[in-house]
Amino acid sequence: MRERIAGLAAAVMMMVASEGQALTFKEGGDESMNCMATFEGQFQPGDAERMKTFLGDWWARNKETYQYNMPRLSICLNSPGGSLSEAVKMADALVKTYYSMSNLGTAVPAGAVCESACAVFFMAGGRETESDVGRLPDRKLHVNGTLGFHAPAIGLSDRSYNKDEVDRAFKIAILSIGEVAKRMDMLRLRHSILRTMLETPPDSMYRVETIADAAHWNIEIVGLPLMRDFGPGNIEQACNLMHRSYEPEDGITATNFSSQSGPEQSNEHDTSYFGREGQYSAYGATRESFLKYETVDGQIDFTTDNGEDLTEIGCSGYVEINSLDMAAETLNSNNWFMSMPNYWMYPGEASFKQLMAAAGGESEMPAQAVLRSVNWSYSGRCRVFKGDTRIDDEPCLIEGNKVLNAKLQTKAILKFNWPSGGVTVLEAGEEGQLLNGAKTGSVYPNPGNLDYGENECLKSKKTGNTFCYTKEK
Repeated sequence: MRERIAGLAAAVMMMVASEGQALTFKEGGDESMNCMATFEGQFQPGDAERMKTFLGDWWARNKETYQYNMPRLSICLNSPGGSLSEAVKMADALVKTYYSMSNLGTAVPAGAVCESACAVFFMAGGRETESDVGRLPDRKLHVNGTLGFHAPAIGLSDRSYNKDEVDRAFKIAILSIGEVAKRMDMLRLRHSILRTMLETPPDSMYRVETIADAAHWNIEIVGLPLMRDFGPGNIEQACNLMHRSYEPEDGITATNFSSQSGPEQSNEHDTSYFGREGQYSAYGATRESFLKYETVDGQIDFTTDNGEDLTEIGCSGYVEINSLDMAAETLNSNNWFMSMPNYWMYPGEASFKQLMAAAGGESEMPAQAVLRSVNWSYSGRCRVFKGDTRIDDEPCLIEGNKVLNAKLQTKAILKFNWPSGGVTVLEAGEEGQLLNGAKTGSVYPNPGNLDYGENECLKSKKTGNTFCYTKEK
């Protein structure tokens, strides 16, 4: 019976198929990720002891070089997973066994994969601060690498099992997650990452693919294009990401930050408010949204107004115009001044792939690069009034396009196609609203007693006519 239980335990801890290359430890690795070693293959029982021997030998050979000046070195990872219990043991060994080795980060280079049990070990990367802050995360993911989490699998063989055997296997799976939970403080894990693992079935994978998830889980992304031609909206977004990256989690907060990166978003077809764009957390902040936003000695100094426009996060800091170094403090950072990565200027829900595509292979993001474009069309009714006299009233086809650029500026164009073949064009963006190229004014009351809830009316300052449209029910 004991042998059978032990076999079940080993099966439960295996998070990928048993067939696979055993984990290898090699010196060196991706130089751009500062990797002193590369771990590649499948995590298996005994790897923790092998790793301790490998790192001990490495330190013995390099002690004189690094004893008093340990740089930010990392362990490169390329693994589909394997034994979760062994990954936990390896995390313990990295953090606790050698003080010098506890300064090692972890990294997933371009083209590499780190999923399942490997992702748990990846979260052990860190560096000692020699302060009350303790050990801080040091985890790097290349934009072309893959990092994924899921729940542990009960990897039983294809045969019949009785209820007691299945119950034991399930208990062992729960205990394996419990071992990860015990180390949340040591590994600087958030409740949300543990919840994400539990909510992702063993046959699926939750991959870290957005700016928001990386920020919230303290994972550094390498290889994203720089945002050099930024605006106030970008700084606001960076402040929001910083605030959320330090926000305490009590176990009842949202599972993932990516869907909680800002206030409720407006309808993507709505042109009445241009700062928000569909799923992206772009609020359209302007210089007037800040108490301070000015260029001083080659840097932009900023302070938010602590009001609704900037979600009351109390963010103050600077951006070096040439180097793009950026730092700030927020209420959630306990007013500590902390550095912020440049890519925090992008929308939280933007994926790495979307940003790379928008940059078109360039190392810097063009300011007018389109991050998102939405098209739609529907049947409507178009009307034109001169004063209160209705001079045209016909069905029309309404076609819309709305884009968000890298400076988090939104522009929308609505085309109203009349039966005669004529087209009325409404443009909306940072400069306001233009109707057939002319500025518009507000209308009150709507002409012809048109209902406010169903009709949008705009007055052309060029012709003096009022144009109204509504979507057909």
